[in-house]
Amino acid sequence: MTGGTAERLGRAGGGSRLTVFDRWAWKIFGRKEEDAGAAYDALTRAHWLRTPGEFRAYALLLTVVISLAAAAVAGVVADLLFRWMSPLGIVGVALGCAGVAGGLGYAFVSDLPNSRALARRQGIDRHLPRALGFVAAMSCADVPLDEIFRDLAGQAIYGEVANEAAWIVRDTDLLGQDILSAVRAAVRRSPSPGWEEFLQGLVTTAESGGDLRSYFLAQADRYERDGAVRVQSQLERLGTYAEAYVTVAVAFPLFLLVILTVFTLIEGTADHLLTLVWLTALGIIPAAEIAFGVLFRRLGEDA
Repeated sequence: MTGGTAERLGRAGGGSRLTVFDRWAWKIFGRKEEDAGAAYDALTRAHWLRTPGEFRAYALLLTVVISLAAAAVAGVVADLLFRWMSPLGIVGVALGCAGVAGGLGYAFVSDLPNSRALARRQGIDRHLPRALGFVAAMSCADVPLDEIFRDLAGQAIYGEVANEAAWIVRDTDLLGQDILSAVRAAVRRSPSPGWEEFLQGLVTTAESGGDLRSYFLAQADRYERDGAVRVQSQLERLGTYAEAYVTVAVAFPLFLLVILTVFTLIEGTADHLLTLVWLTALGIIPAAEIAFGVLFRRLGEDA
């Protein structure tokens, strides 16, 4: 295995398998248990080098840390803002916040493998048309199949597709598998249906004695056409979200601010309207901007 491929494989797998935090979590919460099928599949698709038991221990310890931090912050804030509250009431607020934060934190951490697998799927699908063009060009030059994947693994511009190729190279170079067995293993752990379909077709074509060069050229042409349709769809979605942004995050908050400001100038108006003005200016508008910023960023990553 070349140095570039090994480095890419290390980045794809997240570096060393267990960090100090992971080992501490396993010592506290770890249990000797069989790997659960669904959890194992999610971790495999995410290329997260943990067993389900190790990940469960990691999630539990991180939840405890989140709960303690939430309890400490909530207790301090309650003591500063609600000085009329008794110590028992402050403790109750802290425990309530700790429970809510712990539950939300555990749900979030437990879903991390699925989120990472989804991010990898999007990365693979985004680079797949160009990567298949590279594969087709290499096959036209009569490059052997294992060398094609090795060269693909060294091309960082293809992102997650290069990471997938690096794992195929790992299986052939380190585990001693033949190239078709390594490709079958890649099919089983792939988070992307498109990449999985391409690899499965490769195996079927090779085993049936078909022409791999023709297969690669056909797949490259197909994904190039699909990519154009996908870009057009993304542009239409972007236009829709842009209209929603102008309406929800720009026009509506400004209109609301103007109305509330006028009402606050009217004599005898309730003081709570001024609070609504500040809440709109410091809460609703920033929250809407952040929400649409995240939405547009995700849309850009999918493109």
